[in-house]
Amino acid sequence: MSEAYPVDVRSVDGGPTALGWGGSATVVVDRPAEAGGRGLGFNGGQLLNLAVAGCVSNDLFREAAKRGIRLDRVRVVAQSDYSGGPAVSTPIEYQVELSAMHPTRRLLTWSPTWTRSRRSRTRFDEN
Repeated sequence: MSEAYPVDVRSVDGGPTALGWGGSATVVVDRPAEAGGRGLGFNGGQLLNLAVAGCVSNDLFREAAKRGIRLDRVRVVAQSDYSGGPAVSTPIEYQVELSAMHPTRRLLTWSPTWTRSRRSRTRFDEN
């Protein structure tokens, strides 16, 4: 079955500042003040990278739980650059740091498509 995650973004007061929501979660979307926005929220590039980092984090917790591993902490740092007109994202790169009470090396057997299609560095802290 397909999982659809609709989101809605609506501008506020006729400017680039907008409110976005999906389900019960909300976020403020905006452009930096020096780019014509009000600087009140995430810009589109930040949201794109945040979405990738959030998906990686959620997937790690889900897959760890399937393997009986309790993750104590996950940190995902995602970054990309933008160039051209209109600006287009370069490939999103991310780094992952994990802390767990159980050996986290068992997660390496899980190799989803996004792991192979993105450049990544993973540091494991086994306590």
